Amino acid sequence: MTAKPAALDGIKVLDLSRVLAGPWCTQILADLGADVVKIERPGVGDETRTWGPPFLKDSNGEETDQATYFTACNRNKRSVTIDMATSEGRALFDERFAKARGLAVTLPRQAGDGIAHITSVASPLRLSSTPPVLRNAAPALGQHTDEVLAELGITASRIAELRSAQVV
Repeated sequence: MTAKPAALDGIKVLDLSRVLAGPWCTQILADLGADVVKIERPGVGDETRTWGPPFLKDSNGEETDQATYFTACNRNKRSVTIDMATSEGRALFDERFAKARGLAVTLPRQAGDGIAHITSVASPLRLSSTPPVLRNAAPALGQHTDEVLAELGITASRIAELRSAQVV
């Protein structure tokens, strides 16, 4: 009997994340069949590889240097090491990964009273012939504070008070 293909079979995902949320998200994609390639620092990797205890145990019951924290968020992935701090590493990444997958995009972001355009990373997912919708770059710190608080019913004067008290 032939195995049924996984839901995301044939999808390629580039994982540049670290610590928890990103690795867990891309692990879910990998669990659903996507080919997830995690980019890590040579010789070090994702710093959560060493966050323990607890650590995995070898076949003799001895602790290894592999943290269970890392293992819990990175199964079903492939790891590639590239030193992004070097020009050669960035060039390799730019040429082989980002450009091949169309990951470099220019998006608008609020900058003072105007709009700046910054280069950002596009969605690494290509789920169909319909391109992903990319509306804005990653936000500046606190960029949407007033907007979200206003949506919660907080008045502009109260937001100003909170800002002057350095609460927001």
